[in-house]
Amino acid sequence: MMRLIDYIPPIVHGAIGALASAFPASPETLVGKEYLVPSYVGFLFAILFYFRKEIGLLPTSELRKEPIREGRLFIYSLMFTVVMAYPVGRRLGWIVGDEKLDALNAAIGAVLLGLSLLLWRRGEGISKSIEKVVSGSDDGGALLHSVLVSVANAISIVGPSRGGLSVLFLALGEKNGEKVFRGSLIAGIGYYTVAVVLMDGWKFSGSAILPAIASASAFLVGLVAIHVIIYLGKLGWKGLAVYALIPVIIYAVEVVL
Repeated sequence: MMRLIDYIPPIVHGAIGALASAFPASPETLVGKEYLVPSYVGFLFAILFYFRKEIGLLPTSELRKEPIREGRLFIYSLMFTVVMAYPVGRRLGWIVGDEKLDALNAAIGAVLLGLSLLLWRRGEGISKSIEKVVSGSDDGGALLHSVLVSVANAISIVGPSRGGLSVLFLALGEKNGEKVFRGSLIAGIGYYTVAVVLMDGWKFSGSAILPAIASASAFLVGLVAIHVIIYLGKLGWKGLAVYALIPVIIYAVEVVL
């Protein structure tokens, strides 16, 4: 018979997994293995729910030849991530040790922080050539951004923070903070799909209701986290700086303690 206290671990693990997935951290080191897949699934559905209009309007927009940038970004990044990340994950797996992961994520955060302070404050992307390609395309740079973020996803599949790397790669040629964060989240659909498939040997030893609770927790907390991230994107370089500071602070606290 299940006790009330038995429901606390899946709720906590699901919430932590969603927060780590949304922000520049690695949930794999924070969430128990049994709850990792449920937290992935919950956060994946949170992204799908948040962008349901953009994804749902994709067929109509294509028929009318009025492409929606985020709809195409969803399709392109999903395909490219499967093509790039799945072989890497299947062949290499998790190769970055847990003890080095927080330092690596902090380094990614430090680069992002420098980018926000030096470039975004002036309203510029880091690469003028990429900006030119984006501004001259008829899909808002969806194809180019999909390639960039899919490369980030392929690298992240071996350990580093998906959120941190995808935001960093997208910020190379995009000076609109909200577009960067929205693009990073949309590209997460492909990433978490691949991640769940790669964990095909996942099993849960307890009651089947506990993973479902973890997924529900990740879904609800993920929706809140997504709204926070989009708000940070609207703040421009200041929001990016706040986002980038998170892994740096986490690592600094670990070093001090």
